[in-house]
Amino acid sequence: MSRFTGHVYRFRNFAEMATHLEGAAQMGVPEALRAELDVLGGLIENRAKSYLGHPQIQGHAGFPPWPPLAPSTLARKEANTPGIETGEMQASIQHQVVSDEEVQIGTNVPYAKYFEYGTVSQPARPFIEPAGLEVVQERLEDIGAAVVEGMMGGRSMER
Repeated sequence: MSRFTGHVYRFRNFAEMATHLEGAAQMGVPEALRAELDVLGGLIENRAKSYLGHPQIQGHAGFPPWPPLAPSTLARKEANTPGIETGEMQASIQHQVVSDEEVQIGTNVPYAKYFEYGTVSQPARPFIEPAGLEVVQERLEDIGAAVVEGMMGGRSMER
């Protein structure tokens, strides 16, 4: 549970409060949101990386469990490590805050989209989208706290 530990503002009327919130929103919210987006991006990046190489037999964030690897794939590989051949796809997952409202998480490995969404001959084994949904759900309180912190002029909040 978040608890505000900063300054308490007292306003004489709603116009005074609105003026304060407008100014605080222009100055503090973007910085606080960008910081929280960077944290979220890192958590999603790490969660997505952790899914690769391990059969996801329970599914995540409402996504079904991953189907087992095909016998031909298992025969070619030394272990049952879906999504890991060379480690290139896992290592390539990165995040970047691109605006005050958006963080992008992805990979520049062309075949990652086939792993995430599947093809005619390969079932989908989503790893980025469920990681994002899980982390955002887990961090909703912190996202709200970042907004409030920014609106309060950058004062600290206990998390």
